[in-house]
Amino acid sequence: MTPPINNNTWMEGLIIHGDGRGRKLGFPTANIQLNEDPPSDGIYACWARLSDGELYQAVLHVGPRPTFPGARNSVELHLLNFPDQDLYGQATSFLCVQKMREVTKFNSSSDLSLAIRHDCEKAQQILENSKFD
Repeated sequence: MTPPINNNTWMEGLIIHGDGRGRKLGFPTANIQLNEDPPSDGIYACWARLSDGELYQAVLHVGPRPTFPGARNSVELHLLNFPDQDLYGQATSFLCVQKMREVTKFNSSSDLSLAIRHDCEKAQQILENSKFD
């Protein structure tokens, strides 16, 4: 198990348009244009805050998308138990709690969807037991 990230640093950025792949896979994401350097590549359990001030559980992907040849690197949040809605142009911030795994190339979109589903379940377990300032 990867240890929790202890620096309690919230990262901020703006939600921008992506390729729409997350939505097609059943896991819509908010692509983030960060105001700072991103964390290292990987999949993280995070707390996220939108411009409404509410706190949401989330899974963060940082880095390449090797399952989709030619896709550019991304920083994107999937908010857990959040209705699929237009968030473009909103400010957001997130706090990485724990890195769950490295970025992986999958043989198919369905294999990727299964991995994302597992990531979401794992993130919920991690976040239900996390505390932050």
